[in-house]
Amino acid sequence: MKNPKPHVVLAIEDNEADTNLLKVLFANSGVPVELHFARSGMEGADFVFHRAEFASMPTPDLILMDLNIPQKDGRELMKEIKSNVDLCRIPIVMLSTTSNEQEIADSYLCGATAFITKPSDLEHFQNTINSLCNFWFHYVKLPQKPETRSPAPRSNVLQQSV
Repeated sequence: MKNPKPHVVLAIEDNEADTNLLKVLFANSGVPVELHFARSGMEGADFVFHRAEFASMPTPDLILMDLNIPQKDGRELMKEIKSNVDLCRIPIVMLSTTSNEQEIADSYLCGATAFITKPSDLEHFQNTINSLCNFWFHYVKLPQKPETRSPAPRSNVLQQSV
């Protein structure tokens, strides 16, 4: 039987301990995932818009994003991605330590597909990643990726304000 093509996941996370933990959690999920990391909002934008050293990188099937990332806030980056006709289809799951109701509400207003507060214990975090992979890659039917490799902001798909 042929190995399934891995799902491309971009995690935008500036905390090195969290990126290392995500590597282990995804490796243990049992789902074939090609996991990429961006350490700032600007690096995340360059990745999804295929700029600079990220020009040849694949378009993500799923984006995990921390709320408070350097250079470009997670909400700001999310608005930029969701306003692009080629990228707005990508689910963005906010993965943050906050449980502040206003920050959660603001994230949804900016286009978050889901908001997960990072679990504090390893077993719960593993179960969360397993469930996330199972949901997004086994149950949800996502639209096909556009053929172009260089999406450029073209039009506002969502008109939102925070």
